[in-house]
Amino acid sequence: MFFNSIRWRLQLWHGALLVLVLVGFGFTAYHLAEKNVLNRVDEELRRRTGLLGNILRPPGRGPGGPQGRDPNRPGGPGPGDRPFRPNRPPEEEGANPDYPPDDGRGPGLGEPRLPVEATGLFAGEFTNFYYVVWGRERIPISQSSNLPPNIDLPSKPETDSMIARTRGNFREMIHYPRVGPVILSGRSIEMDMRNLHQLGFFLGGAGLIVLALGLTGGWWMATRVIKPIDDISNAARAIADGNLGQRINVVDTENELGRLATVLNSTFGRLESSFARQTRFTADASHELRTPLSVILSQTQLSLSRVRSAEEYQATLESCQRAGQRMRVLIEKLLQLARIDSGLELQRVTVNLADICSDSIDLVRPLAAEKQVSLTSSFSPTLVLGDPVQISQVVMNLLANAIYYNNAGGIVVLTTSSEENFSVISVKDTGPGIEPEDLKHIFERFYRVDKSRHSQINHTGLGLAIVTGIVEAHGGTIGVQSEVGKGSTFTVKIPSIPPNS
Repeated sequence: MFFNSIRWRLQLWHGALLVLVLVGFGFTAYHLAEKNVLNRVDEELRRRTGLLGNILRPPGRGPGGPQGRDPNRPGGPGPGDRPFRPNRPPEEEGANPDYPPDDGRGPGLGEPRLPVEATGLFAGEFTNFYYVVWGRERIPISQSSNLPPNIDLPSKPETDSMIARTRGNFREMIHYPRVGPVILSGRSIEMDMRNLHQLGFFLGGAGLIVLALGLTGGWWMATRVIKPIDDISNAARAIADGNLGQRINVVDTENELGRLATVLNSTFGRLESSFARQTRFTADASHELRTPLSVILSQTQLSLSRVRSAEEYQATLESCQRAGQRMRVLIEKLLQLARIDSGLELQRVTVNLADICSDSIDLVRPLAAEKQVSLTSSFSPTLVLGDPVQISQVVMNLLANAIYYNNAGGIVVLTTSSEENFSVISVKDTGPGIEPEDLKHIFERFYRVDKSRHSQINHTGLGLAIVTGIVEAHGGTIGVQSEVGKGSTFTVKIPSIPPNS
């Protein structure tokens, strides 16, 4: 269940990344601290090893030469110089009890016997340090009293160098000179390592606190991020259960989930409107079909109740025929609306709207003459890509409505024109106009402005709905402007074909 949850996946990824960062930072900080401690200890040991080397330098090898340096000379005696004895005989050169006589292997190769503790380098506050000096044959010739046990001399390197090593709780520096004794100095680093371990525990504890805070913040952030998704799921579940009015509560509409929720709310709104229209359409269609069926049934039952004359039977049949014709017209329009809803198949050819409007106005002239309405027209050649039969039906429906809902002696004006990238068809009448409360419902199915004419065969309240579906299928729009007492103007806009196409 955890791995199927987006919240837990985000938390696991966030936690793993945070652990890697904290562990990497902790190990790096600990390693740098350890390196700094060892470097500091090595520098101390390197300095003391160098001082030991100067102290253990054989007499006669210093700047003063075999006789030592005259203290009366400028600069005085130098480090490592023997006491100055003027006119000292050469045979007394080996009389120094700290160095044996020259054994013929070269000057200054004798073994030192100086007790180095007396120098103070490893006494008092420096008792933490220790040393050992190896002479020939790798035999210790001098060492401090606090020397740890089991100190071994590593193999000699190829060049003159100093080697640092860690041995348990001790850090040691070994100096291999080109000639002379090998010197090792060291000190205990137990306290340093203890402090370093405390730093490690501190880094670990701080890392755990940061990890806990990070996981808490990550869980809060993941919950906040996932909440809109939960709201979307709950709204979709409520809509699926039949609550079509349910919407997603959108707080932040600027982020990605906010924009998604806004789009879904719009979709849910259109879905609710679609269901409402479908319900209303079904109820209206049932009502429209029930009226002619009731006429047919009542007429036939009345005729069959007793024997009637031929004229009465003929009148009954004529009444049933009118009701049947009304049903046929209604069913045809319902089928046409169903095809529009499922995706109207159009024959896409180049159409000149001026030609279609000219043919349409010729077809409705008898109807206009019957209703005592005058027809005027003004056509500009405009080309569109569409179905000529469907576009002709649009023009015919608009002209028929303009004639039917006009005053005796009124005028209907049909024009075509171009407007930017659209071809425009305009149908204007001088009828009574449309009330503002009816204007917003004029294109709805089964909606009639003039309720008194609902019984006419050709007026089912579906004409403008069919016109709207055909226009939208061509990628166009339809609108209406009306003023009560002055008439209405219906405007259809369909995308034009560019002149150079």
